[in-house]
Amino acid sequence: MRLLSNVSDESEGRIIITRPYAKDLAHKPQEDTIKTQLGKLGNTPFQAAEIKISMSKDFFIPSSLLNEMRREAVEKLMINCRIRDPIQHVKISAYDNNTPYPQQEVDYTANVMNKKAEAFYRKHGVEVVELAFEKEFCGDKRSKEVNASYVPLMYTKHCLRYSMGWCPVHHKAKSPYKEPYYLIYKDIKLRLSFDCKNCRMLIL
Repeated sequence: MRLLSNVSDESEGRIIITRPYAKDLAHKPQEDTIKTQLGKLGNTPFQAAEIKISMSKDFFIPSSLLNEMRREAVEKLMINCRIRDPIQHVKISAYDNNTPYPQQEVDYTANVMNKKAEAFYRKHGVEVVELAFEKEFCGDKRSKEVNASYVPLMYTKHCLRYSMGWCPVHHKAKSPYKEPYYLIYKDIKLRLSFDCKNCRMLIL
């Protein structure tokens, strides 16, 4: 005797898997076990929308056999999909995109380190292009002068004022301590600045 598995997907692809099988009556109902094993599709692009079982009696089918047939069916169904719907690769030049950049100016945080990067921004309508911080202080003075003492080391959404309940926007409260605040670690002292308009904290 042979065990037959008929598998199809939503695009009408169909795979039939068969295995030799000796019919042995089961000691307990098998329908739930069969559906569980056939429905294990977690690491595949498929989901089991419907599983139908057709047996004249309640026969025992080993889980190892069900798993083997399921894996083969999925593998062949995926091959079938690729054959029927081949992926088309289209090469698009980056210079075909003329979408305007949302800002008219970019500062050193845009990390413009070379002429190609600068040309990209200007192509997309940016009028003022500052060079990257490292470039600015390596002798190239084409961009606006950057105050090195104010260049942020980090921008963070975690705000000390907000964490302490002193946020003037959300808590409508004022800090009981005089600013500016500092983060101190060994010999390193970093000043904190607060950009409430953009809801972020700067570490300088």
